[in-house]
Amino acid sequence: MVARSEFLSAVFDGREFDEHAVFSPNFKGKYVDNERGLRLLDSHDDGWLYCVSSVRWHGGRVHSRLRDLRRAYVLPLDDIGTKSRAPSVEPSYILETSEGNYQYGYLLEPYDVSNDRGANYYDGCLRAMAEAGYNDQGCIGAHRMIKMPGAINHKNKFVTRVTKWSPELRYSLKKLMKQFGVKAQRVSRKSAAEGHVSDLRNVKDPLYDWLVERGVKGHNDTFVYITCPWEFEHSSRGVVSGTGYSPLDYGVEGRQFKCMHGHCAQRGMAELLQWAATQGFDVSGLDDLEVLHNRLLRSAMRGYNNRRTTATTV
Repeated sequence: MVARSEFLSAVFDGREFDEHAVFSPNFKGKYVDNERGLRLLDSHDDGWLYCVSSVRWHGGRVHSRLRDLRRAYVLPLDDIGTKSRAPSVEPSYILETSEGNYQYGYLLEPYDVSNDRGANYYDGCLRAMAEAGYNDQGCIGAHRMIKMPGAINHKNKFVTRVTKWSPELRYSLKKLMKQFGVKAQRVSRKSAAEGHVSDLRNVKDPLYDWLVERGVKGHNDTFVYITCPWEFEHSSRGVVSGTGYSPLDYGVEGRQFKCMHGHCAQRGMAELLQWAATQGFDVSGLDDLEVLHNRLLRSAMRGYNNRRTTATTV
């Protein structure tokens, strides 16, 4: 059995003095690899996850937002054996995350994701691997939190376990993609600017107020946790913090919607607004309606182009 602190130390081997590993007990707060955090990590059994990238941390609250990231240390491929198939390249570790379901981890020579170019290339690698059938579509982003050894699945009590452990295998990200025979997708997302609202009590957002009336499940410093409108499509349901809405200018500029399940990988604010409108929410009350309308148009065009591509290749 690989201890959780031993696992993190191996994954983030070679990190610099201003880099920290981030981990969380089932999204209930975040900790870094200082003495206090590591003591809790090994002594407290929970649904532990860790961020694939190191972060900057100078004390205070711990974040793993895109703008906090330093370097990526692992490329994870999720749901091998169920939704995804195993690639031919040998992984650095294999983690059984549920009965017959595996996560393949490829340890990396530290890859800079502290800028949009690096973060987008890393994200494009994960997306391309999903498109090729080697990864779950929801396992994307340089700020992704993934399971680690000894993590408890609170729904079925399964405890994750390492079935292969070869931390000496460490890959260059670009060379690794060549070994896979997969070309990274082009991603052009920019990191969101910091929002000017830090207290939910000061948020002025009709959509947030409407969601609160329907019931929220908690929050962090960027998102409030909600029930996904498309939860019926998920293979696992009822995961607190799996789906979130970032109210107007709360933590980050503008609004955001995220769902960490693979079925919702292509859904964002445009889709959330469309759903809210069908449930009786009046979108005309939003001050930034023109910006959101443009997002809806882009989303519609994206769906149209995807359907054209599919029709051409069938």
